[in-house]
Amino acid sequence: MFLYSLFLAATDSEYQLSVPFLRTLPGEIGNWTLRGQAVAQKRVIHLTTAIPSVFGGICSRTPTNAKDWSTNLDFSLDQDEFYITLSRNVCPDPQSWFSGMNITFVPLENGSVSFSVKGNEVIPPRTNIIDNFNFSKQHTVQIVKKGRNIEISYENELQFNVSTFGAYDQTYFSFFAQSPVKCNRCITNIHGFTYIPTSERRKIDESLDQRNRKALRTTANKRETMKMMRRAVMQVVSQYIEEALGNDDNFTGQSVQLKDSLAEIKETILRANHTVSSKQLKQLIDEKISPVLEKSYHRFENVANAMFSTKMDMVNIWRDTGNQLRQIRSDLSLNCVQIENEARKYIFQVFKLAPEEFHEDNHENEKENLSFYLGIICLIEFIAYCIFFLRYHFVVLSKKRE
Repeated sequence: MFLYSLFLAATDSEYQLSVPFLRTLPGEIGNWTLRGQAVAQKRVIHLTTAIPSVFGGICSRTPTNAKDWSTNLDFSLDQDEFYITLSRNVCPDPQSWFSGMNITFVPLENGSVSFSVKGNEVIPPRTNIIDNFNFSKQHTVQIVKKGRNIEISYENELQFNVSTFGAYDQTYFSFFAQSPVKCNRCITNIHGFTYIPTSERRKIDESLDQRNRKALRTTANKRETMKMMRRAVMQVVSQYIEEALGNDDNFTGQSVQLKDSLAEIKETILRANHTVSSKQLKQLIDEKISPVLEKSYHRFENVANAMFSTKMDMVNIWRDTGNQLRQIRSDLSLNCVQIENEARKYIFQVFKLAPEEFHEDNHENEKENLSFYLGIICLIEFIAYCIFFLRYHFVVLSKKRE
C-alpha cells in the first residue's frame, strides 16, 4: 500500500505522501515534524518505540487548502491510544482544549477498540465500538470532506457523519500515539497517508503558515538547546565516573574532589526533583487557585447584588420622602394662605367696629394696633414652621425604621 501510494505521488501531483511532507524542507523533518519518540524510516513511521518515553507524534505541514478533499490513512497499533487531529495549529496538544477535531482509537480490555470523534462542532461526542480488533493487521481510515460535511469511515464502512461550519477548509493533520504503560510491545506505525483535493485549491494563508513556521522554529531551537545541555551533563557525568573508577580504594586528596563532584550531582538531582512541571502547575491551578477565584467571584457577585438592592431601597426611600416633603410644603402653603386671609378678615372687622379710632389725630394708636396684629401673624407663622419641621423629622425616622 505504501509503495502504491508512493507511485501515485510520483505520477499524480494531487497525491501527497506523509514522508516527505509537502512544503517542508528535508532538513525540517527531524526538527519540525517529528515529536516525542517518533522514528521515520523509509517505509514506515514508528511511534512510541522507546521504553523511557510513552509518547510519539508526527505533524503534517500540508494544509487542507481546498473546500472539498479526501484522505486515506494506513496505520497499525498495538495497545496504544492513537489520535488523529485536524487543527489550524501545527502539532496541537490532543489531550487539552484546542480548536479542531480529534479522532481517537482507544484499546479496551476485551480486545475491542473504542473509535470516537470529538471537536468544538461535534456535540455531543460520538463513539463506536470496533469488536475483535486485529492489532497485528494494517487498518485504513478514510476522511472525506464535502462542503460543510465530513464523513469518517473505517475499512470502507461509514462510521460518523459530522456537519461543520467551514472551520476545516484550511487545517493541518497531526498523528499522535500514547502508550498507557511503558512496555516493549506498545507501538503505533504509520504506513501511508494520502491527501486528495477534490475541488479547486485555494491560496494558502501565508500569515497562518508563517506563524506556525515561527512557532516550530522556536520549538526546534529549544530542542537543540536541551540536547546541548544533555550532552554537556553527560560529559560531566562521564568525567565523574572516570574519576570514581580511577580513585577506587584511594583515600588521598583525590577522594575529596570526587566527594565534591558527587555532592554537586546530588544537588543537581535535588533541584530537578523540586522543579515544578507543567502538569503539577496545572493541577495547582485547577485544585487550589481556581476554587478560590470561583468563591471570590461568587462573594463579589453577592456583595454587588446586595449593594444594588440597598441602592434601590435608598432610591425608593428618598423618592417617598420627597413626595412627603412636597405634600407637607403644599399643605403648609395652603395653611399660611388661609391664616393670612383670616387675619386680613379679622383686621377688616376690627376696623369696621371701631372706625372712630382711626382719625388723623390718633396715628400712634393705629401703629400700635397694627404692630400687635402683625406680631400675632408672625407668631402663627413661626408655630406653623415648627409643626412642619417636627412632622418632617417624624416622617424621616419612620422611613429609616422600615
